[in-house]
Amino acid sequence: MILPELNPSQNEAVTHAGGPLLVLAPAGSGKTRVVISRLLHLFEKHGWSDDRILAVTFTRKAAREMVSRIAESRPSFAVPWVGTFHSVAARMLRQHADRIGLPREFAIVDGPDQRQILRDLLEAAGLSEKEHDPKSVLLRISQWKTSGVSPDEAERTSFGPFRADAGLYRSYEARLGAQKVLDFDDLLLRLTRLLKNDPEVRTFYRNQFEHILVDEYQDTNAAQEALLRILSRDGRNVTVVGDDDQSIYRFRGADVGHILSFARHYPDARRVVLSVNYRSTRAIVGAAKAMISSATSRFDKDMSSAGGKGLPVVLKKAGNESDEARHIGLRILEKVSSGSRFRDQAVLFRMNVQAQTFSRILTEQGIPYKIRAGSDGFFSRREIRDLLAYMRLCVNPFDRVSLSRVLNVPQRGFGDKTRNRLEALADKEALPARRLLSLLAEELPQKAADTARRFADDLSEGRVLAEKGEGVCPLLSFWLERTGYERYLEGLGEPEGTLRDRRENLRELSRMADRFDRSWKAVPERTPAGVFLEELALSQDDPGDTEAGETPDRVALLTIHQAKGLEFRHVYLAGAEEGILPLRGRNRVDVEEERRLFYVGMTRARETLEITYCLTRQLFGKTDSFKPSRFLFDLPREFTEGDRPSPAGAGEPSGIGRSVSGTHSSSGARHSEPMGVSRRSEPGSSEVPPKPKIVSRPEWIGRVVRHARFGQGVVEEASGEGGDLELAIRFEEVGVKRLLERFANLTAD
Repeated sequence: MILPELNPSQNEAVTHAGGPLLVLAPAGSGKTRVVISRLLHLFEKHGWSDDRILAVTFTRKAAREMVSRIAESRPSFAVPWVGTFHSVAARMLRQHADRIGLPREFAIVDGPDQRQILRDLLEAAGLSEKEHDPKSVLLRISQWKTSGVSPDEAERTSFGPFRADAGLYRSYEARLGAQKVLDFDDLLLRLTRLLKNDPEVRTFYRNQFEHILVDEYQDTNAAQEALLRILSRDGRNVTVVGDDDQSIYRFRGADVGHILSFARHYPDARRVVLSVNYRSTRAIVGAAKAMISSATSRFDKDMSSAGGKGLPVVLKKAGNESDEARHIGLRILEKVSSGSRFRDQAVLFRMNVQAQTFSRILTEQGIPYKIRAGSDGFFSRREIRDLLAYMRLCVNPFDRVSLSRVLNVPQRGFGDKTRNRLEALADKEALPARRLLSLLAEELPQKAADTARRFADDLSEGRVLAEKGEGVCPLLSFWLERTGYERYLEGLGEPEGTLRDRRENLRELSRMADRFDRSWKAVPERTPAGVFLEELALSQDDPGDTEAGETPDRVALLTIHQAKGLEFRHVYLAGAEEGILPLRGRNRVDVEEERRLFYVGMTRARETLEITYCLTRQLFGKTDSFKPSRFLFDLPREFTEGDRPSPAGAGEPSGIGRSVSGTHSSSGARHSEPMGVSRRSEPGSSEVPPKPKIVSRPEWIGRVVRHARFGQGVVEEASGEGGDLELAIRFEEVGVKRLLERFANLTAD
């Protein structure tokens, strides 16, 4: 049966009868349509109720779109189990919170609060933030958690400067436990442990879901893959959709090896390739296909475009970054004069710092633009974090970070001595905030004691409002009135413009609360405030939650990571230079991902694509000469025009070799075949034996080793497995060396 509006390969993916299925969906190949259609097909074919399918996405935006489009086709369907990995994990954990020693309304700490916890721990341990940057330590803790490494194991295997980080990991976990909160990594880690250790809960969820669908499967990390294998019973009821060529989140723990080795873990899996691109012109698809085909570890895909030939991809050489930005600005104005809108166009780059020059030049040229905020964005503003801290204390009275934040906001006359005494009381025993304030009051002079008790009473009243199920707006209004927060802001003596911005931010928070209250639907044993705070926390860790490329009419300035999942009529990919894209100092595994990043940038374009590179560029206050990116030399002449770099200006040689297990699918060839079958390559065949999957090896990081020639060193990076384990080791005498472990003859030091 061919479903309407589906091509043969899309139809095959949608109607696949049974057994594990891998759908390879290159950029612009109609992935969302296939995902929605497959879910609807499964519901209709089997007659399952709408809670029998688990559909996991990587962004809340994708989850919302999935729910919306299913509702359009089947208004009666609620599809309650559609969401991101983290939102689904949070829901499961809350249903069984008592089994992991947490209240159902446990809080989820976000980035700023995590960093504050680390700062407090560093101060308590007498460690310098300069030597132990909180962001870096948190990244290492996240890597440990994602890989399932416990604090005990981290301390046992870490040496040198990483030993202190392992100790901080232990203290950090203890602090989270005392506050009855989880971080984002805990959501997956704690759920996986619960399912492994509790047969009753494991059986409950395995019986709950008849089928599991994972979107953007190439972005799964070790914890997500482990969770999928536990929930998928015998591994037969699984559909995964993704594209190994778009795996660009290794820094978040994503492992492209999961999609490359799918057949190994899910025997008899079938692979379907969506090989038609409906987004971009033939020139853009041809150039992108040629560039990515030089990657050494990938599935081969015979991509073609359903669109017209289109204009060639333009290569433009610039003298420096200002010339580059000025040229792109003129091209933007040309497009607008020909009928395009500013919002139809995007400038993409590798690093956020590159936006500075474009911001300056586009302003000079009168071109409106927008820059996507960082991951914290609106929620990093002082006034927003203050009010959310008050609300968090109403939902989770053990939230020590929030209590510390608002203890003297507005001023209550508490000095450092009082704050230190409160911290000492909190260290002694995990108590709710109002109880801590009551104990503190017993040690304070009368006036200060009365203030502490009034604050404790306010917290008790706010807690009652939250537990009664009052909406978010009433709770927010309670704290604005009770604290006199706007008068407090006026008393800070800040410039009028700053005060105006803070007031507008508070109004926007009120509007968000009002929208939430109007759409609120009761959730068993949850409060509106608790759900609201969870929504905000999860949105801040979502790489695709902020809209871009839409109104107002402005050019989008985005990193390539931020542009993932978006598309524009006209794209300018800036900074195609060695040291920029790919970044300087990348190892073999990193360069593979940098190539995929370049591919993602190219495939955001629908009609025109221009790629620029500079001869010199100023970065971080230093001007350097740059060579054209090695990726430019893989772009065929037939699809490009302009300033093609000469071989003499090339960077390091491009990756060579062909693709992992796959065949070219020309014209009417079949789009699928059973997976997991080992074949020997024949002369002229496009098939080659699979390369080892690329995996991160955090258990090596921090080890002190000795090399016969280079002496003692500390492992800073580790990736690969078996004979391909590659280590980046910082030696005391010679600096960083990259070595294959099997040849290095290392000994533990």
